[in-house]
Amino acid sequence: MIILIGFMGVGKSTVGHCLAHMMGWSFFDLDAHIESQHGPISDIFSREGESVFRQYEYEALVSVTNKAEGVVATGGGVVTHSPSVSVLNACHHIVWLRASFDTITDRIANDSTPRPLAHQGLRDRWAQRTPMYESIATNCVDVDHQSPKQIAQTILTHYGYTIN
Repeated sequence: MIILIGFMGVGKSTVGHCLAHMMGWSFFDLDAHIESQHGPISDIFSREGESVFRQYEYEALVSVTNKAEGVVATGGGVVTHSPSVSVLNACHHIVWLRASFDTITDRIANDSTPRPLAHQGLRDRWAQRTPMYESIATNCVDVDHQSPKQIAQTILTHYGYTIN
């Protein structure tokens, strides 16, 4: 199991899908799972609040980390919820996809994905979460100026996997 963490816009879902495909593993996107069970994330935030969303995220994380093989793309705020952090700390392959703040703002501006927390206090949130990602990660990959395939290959190489 390889779990991808990082701030919104770093490419966790895109890289995760690519990485899973390259390895022949299943791909689990926590946000997509939550949306399939509870509706759009932006609606959850506005209707029920962030704390309810974090509980849904925790439940999804617990359900997928019991799998033998797979790649998991987490939400950017998974590191802010203590129960989720406890689950992550029990995992061995946690990859932090790290991007500069400029890269993140460029990607968010050019992305059609609705992001409930993207429009207020973005820099402060990024600065607050950065040490959280660093403390949980067992590996870090800088994603600025790299394609999803390049990032996936870097992860594979780090863990000793080869793809023909």
